[in-house]
Amino acid sequence: MSAIKKEIEKQFNATYKLYQNNINLIDIRKRNLLTSEKLFAISKEQFYQGQLSSNDFREAQIV
Repeated sequence: MSAIKKEIEKQFNATYKLYQNNINLIDIRKRNLLTSEKLFAISKEQFYQGQLSSNDFREAQIV
């Protein structure tokens, strides 16, 4: 019975670590999205000011 308990604990710990990693990935992706939105806003402003070519602006839209 002790071996079964150890296996269950091992599986639980592995699942919990995976859960924590996924939560961290979500946070990283949220920060990445915010950064991308800020960078696009800068590119958009530069385009309207004539400091960025239409090709570069199009690339900023895609990224």
